[in-house]
Amino acid sequence: MITKQAAVVVVCMIDSVHTARWLENFRDQGINFHLFPSTPNRRVHPQIRELLKNSDQNRSRFFLNPLARWFAIPMWFADIVLGNRVRGYLVSRMVRRIEATHLHAMELNHAGKISVRALKKLDLQRPKVISTVWGSDIFWFGRFAKHQGYLTEILKGTDLLISECTRDQELAKNLGFRGEFAKSESLFGFADSQIRNERTKTSERNLILIKGYESFVGRASIAIKAVETLSKELEKYEIHVYSTTGKTRRVIRKYNKNAKRRIIYYKKNSLSSTQMLELFERARIHIGISLSDGVPASMLESIVTGAFPIQSNTACCNGWLINHKSGLLVSPELVEVVEALALAVQDDDLVDSAMAINHQTAVAKLSHTIVANRISGMNFYQ
Repeated sequence: MITKQAAVVVVCMIDSVHTARWLENFRDQGINFHLFPSTPNRRVHPQIRELLKNSDQNRSRFFLNPLARWFAIPMWFADIVLGNRVRGYLVSRMVRRIEATHLHAMELNHAGKISVRALKKLDLQRPKVISTVWGSDIFWFGRFAKHQGYLTEILKGTDLLISECTRDQELAKNLGFRGEFAKSESLFGFADSQIRNERTKTSERNLILIKGYESFVGRASIAIKAVETLSKELEKYEIHVYSTTGKTRRVIRKYNKNAKRRIIYYKKNSLSSTQMLELFERARIHIGISLSDGVPASMLESIVTGAFPIQSNTACCNGWLINHKSGLLVSPELVEVVEALALAVQDDDLVDSAMAINHQTAVAKLSHTIVANRISGMNFYQ
């Protein structure tokens, strides 16, 4: 059982649903969580705001460093010049002030760099260090010499590394990690009310949903190009793209100029978690294409809601999808995405049988109760 004296400094993205979902797992564990923003975004995710309001002494309590939030942008600019020394110093001071038992870097890119600086200040006074691998932290950034240095530093200073797949564990060892691994197939779960079997059959749905990232690894443009290639076959379908970046929106606007049916798009953070799941529940197909990813939350949302997943095989899909049975795994290349989309549109039996398989996966592995009990039982903060 986790002791009530545990005090954890969490360096994290305070606007991220992934941060919120992780912290939700420990709501009833009697831990004091002190959150330090790792990015210049001052927006606090609604689920984290709810946690911050919690004042029940018998449950976990959550605090947010106000200085780091309101001065996030100037500190970020300063750290561009000073190599994360400002926020690293503030984190080290927070660790000392609350006598933290743990320092948790909740992703290795932003939070990892800040934590490295904090650990240099703490030296022998350092608490137990936990790091979480997110998405492309190692699989993508670990390929480049300019990133390998800080990855090696944070990994060598980490006592416990949380990852979602063995791929990242092997890569971490290659970068010098010598601590303990905690493999968790999913870092969050879904409410039992969301994992239900009484849904519209996948084959009867007329929406195609696309993950809208176009960034250093996101390739929403490939999915949009596939939709354009199959425009005749998709005439009866609505096309929605969520979490769009500026580049994605430019691609969509260009497409919409000549399209008979316009693509509807949503900017990042413009939809609540509930609204997102409602879109997934209407979708026949969900397409997520990138050059690199961990276990995509969007893939798990597809599994839970019955949307047939077309997912790039650059993500951690082992244990979640069976290719050509419960989803289609493709290279991030246009020809493969077009072929997969055409098949998923034509084959009603495939998408309906996938819905049944994925529902069983969701029941067994994605219930919030199951995930939270498993994660809290692993005693990360003991």
